[in-house]
Amino acid sequence: MPFIQSTASRRRVYSPPTWQNTAKPDRVTISMDADCLARLLESRQLHVQDIACQDAESRERVRRLLLALVTASR
Repeated sequence: MPFIQSTASRRRVYSPPTWQNTAKPDRVTISMDADCLARLLESRQLHVQDIACQDAESRERVRRLLLALVTASR
């Protein structure tokens, strides 16, 4: 059985692999102190809709921080 080359390898076309969990080109991944995040959220300089947590621990910390902010504002 002869070795069959794919069309892409015959044309020498390269397409980079798509990696899971890679950030979109218009996004950045940062880390910040929880107190700083609280100040930005409280002063409405940052909105919760604008952030995305990368792991469950961060998501839980942000959730608790938001609950504390809502409770404090009542």
